[in-house]
Formats: sequence, C-alpha cells, structure tokens
Amino acid sequence: MKTHDQELTPVTTQAHPLAALAALALAALLLAAAPFARAADDHGHDHDHAGTSAPAAASPRFAVSTESFDFVGVLRGRLLTMYVDRAADNSPIGDAQIELDFGGRTHKPTRHEGDVYELALAAQPGPGVLDIVARVTVGGVTERLEVEIDVHGPAAADDDHAHRSPWEIRAAWLGGGLLAASLLAFGVQRLRRARTGVSA
Repeated sequence: MKTHDQELTPVTTQAHPLAALAALALAALLLAAAPFARAADDHGHDHDHAGTSAPAAASPRFAVSTESFDFVGVLRGRLLTMYVDRAADNSPIGDAQIELDFGGRTHKPTRHEGDVYELALAAQPGPGVLDIVARVTVGGVTERLEVEIDVHGPAAADDDHAHRSPWEIRAAWLGGGLLAASLLAFGVQRLRRARTGVSA
C-alpha cells in the first residue's frame, strides 16, 4: 500500500484595503473629538463642607462660612458662579442679595435656576489672587465677607477648555466625521485606480 505525501501549501491572508481605510477613518474621527470628550458639567453644589480638598486642576474658587450660611464661588473663565447655603442644614438659599466689590467697582450677580447666582466678568482674570469684598444679605441680615480667588493660570485655562458649549462639541465631531469621510473616499478612489490598472 503506497502512501503519497501531500504537499501543504502555506496560505497567506491579506487584509482588505477597505478595512484598513475604515480603521484609519475611525482613528481620525476619535482623534479629532478626543479633546472634547472630557467636558464635564460642574453644575450644582459641588463644594464639600467636610473639608475635602478639590483636585489640583479644579476651577479656581472660594468658600467662606458664617453662623447663618455658607458662601461658595467657582470661577470658570469669565463666569463666576456662586451658591449660598444655610449653615444649619446645607439647604440652598434662593433669595439672597449679593454685592461684590473688586476692580474698583460694585457688581451685582443675577440669580438663575432658583438658587444659583452668576456674574459675567468683563474679562477673564489673569494668574494671581483676585480679592473680593462681598456683602451677602439673607433674611434682612447683611454679612460683609472678604474672600479671594487664586487664579492659577494653567488650571484655569484647562478648565475653560473643558467646559465647551454643545455647539463646539458638535462642530468637533462634524469636523472629525468630514475628515474620516475624506480619507475613506480617497482610499476608495485609489483602490479603483489600482484595480483598473491590474485589469488593463
């Protein structure tokens, strides 16, 4: 009985060019949108009365307490957002009157969303310490408070970059999508030309 040795021919596989182009297009899309993926919403009462320290890259802020209330402010770019809470139970106070003295002027924040007070500055403060004299009136009693905001340049710039508007985020995704589509169309055109050359 004779046996015949069978020669095994190695089989090699080659990735389809379109698959490689699709992967490249996806990578371009993710790369274009990556800087905006870390945008976070810092709305609400993000201060901790237990004294937990904020991350090093957190927005510049101040916090001061009296017997009646706690007064907290967070600076994001040109927007100063403030909260006033009762010291007894940490409940928000939505009818406080606030005046801020700094830069040689008196500023009056506006109330939004019930218990959030906001003041839009004329320009983003540069690195350094911003000294503020605040007068906060709650229940007919006015407290004069001296607070300061340590504007640490790089962190403030990073935070302002992180809080992008929805339109800026959509524009980033759209730009990445157009780039990915352009790469894919270019690859398909080259593939067609290569196949035409082979068939010729």
